[in-house]
Amino acid sequence: MRENVRIVWWLTIISACLVIGMQIYWLHSQLVYATDNYASGLAKEIEEVMTEDYQSRNNKAKKAFTYRYNISSDYSEDKSNARNKVVISVGEKSKNLPLSLSLKQDKNGQLDSSSINDIQDIQWKKTDTFDIKATESIFYNALSHYIAEAKSPLNKEKVDSLIAERIPEITCTSFLFRSDSILWDMQWQKTGTLLAPSMELIYPYSPLENKDMSFSIQIPVNPLLRDMLFQLVLGFVFISILIGCLLFQLRIIFRQRELNALQYSFVNTMIHELRRPVQTLKMLISFLNNKDTETDKNMREQVVQDSFHELDSLSAYLTKLKDMARVDNGEFLLNTKPFIIRESIEKTLRTVQKPSGKVINFSVNCMPPELTIEADPVHLSNLLTNLVENAIKYSGSEVQIRIEAEMKNKSFRLRVADNGIGISRSEQEQVFEKFYRGNNVSKNEIPGVGLGLSYVKLIVEAHHGTIDLKSRLGEGTSILIQLPQ
Repeated sequence: MRENVRIVWWLTIISACLVIGMQIYWLHSQLVYATDNYASGLAKEIEEVMTEDYQSRNNKAKKAFTYRYNISSDYSEDKSNARNKVVISVGEKSKNLPLSLSLKQDKNGQLDSSSINDIQDIQWKKTDTFDIKATESIFYNALSHYIAEAKSPLNKEKVDSLIAERIPEITCTSFLFRSDSILWDMQWQKTGTLLAPSMELIYPYSPLENKDMSFSIQIPVNPLLRDMLFQLVLGFVFISILIGCLLFQLRIIFRQRELNALQYSFVNTMIHELRRPVQTLKMLISFLNNKDTETDKNMREQVVQDSFHELDSLSAYLTKLKDMARVDNGEFLLNTKPFIIRESIEKTLRTVQKPSGKVINFSVNCMPPELTIEADPVHLSNLLTNLVENAIKYSGSEVQIRIEAEMKNKSFRLRVADNGIGISRSEQEQVFEKFYRGNNVSKNEIPGVGLGLSYVKLIVEAHHGTIDLKSRLGEGTSILIQLPQ
């Protein structure tokens, strides 16, 4: 049985951990996906901002500038792989002196400005040669960017302002630089960590001059969480349910193990408790069977009295077990009727077992003295017997037991207080459990099976009442029972 419980325990933990791990992996994948989508959207919006800025600067260039360009190409069969030598002349419309740039780049990607080209009679302010390997559409796009930059250079502060206005939730740091090679199209990559994502973006605002603008963007977490709110809530609900089921399962398993341990202890204790009266009865019967003692009348009477005492103890144990079994099987029925509680209390105190060696003083206070209540007189008498026996059992040589009964707010209140050894605060909730016995008592010196208070609680709950225990170590215990009337 223990091995099966252990196997179920570990299988439950492993299965729950695997399922929780899958849920966490799913949430991680969803967060990565949401981050990638958000970063891609940011890249498109920044590209739109840069395009708007370029179009504005290009319109100004078209109004104020004229240009010409000369392309000498080393064509191959595939025009996309053609290498073009480009000469670009740009001049203001109001002047006859154009500005010509002929840019050249060697195979290693280095600029070469050693050659000076003269075309017709024009004095060029700057001439460079430049080999371009690109399609015509890419080149014409780069050419238009070049012309826009020549007339109206890019203003970093203006771009930053446009981005801040259009995407206010991001933190963006930008700077302008010249790269070592031509970058035709915008590039971006995601950086940072999962919980603190960021991205780096490079936009070529004048590719022919190797002029680029770099953006370092801190991706905010709030939009990501907002986008995947449903997935997060659903994932946390599933994880919470799984953890709750796991904890509940573990609680049941631990409770079962504790119950098994208590039952094992109960069996051992019960064997010990039943063996003691049986052995005592055997000894007493042997004494009665001894013909030498037949003449000692007083001794024989004492032996018979002791035999009845041991039989009563044995009967009490068996009766208690029977009552608990009936409760567990749902056979517990109450036979309620009105009776005077003081008479029941006095009868209980007369019949309760009083061990030798202890001085026991009872104090009974019923208000009013002829207080009549509606309850099961048999079970209530058994309840009171258990409380009084516990008070005697877990006290010193001088026992003070105070019993109070009263009617208050349509509720019958019964209090049993003693000056015994008390119960620690950590054990006060456990003493009402079946088979539980306190750790501050010697189980060999004080007999018992741990069913008394659990039986008391069952009786109270069957009457739809409540039970409250207050105790301090070394000072005694007070138990208050309230039954609705």
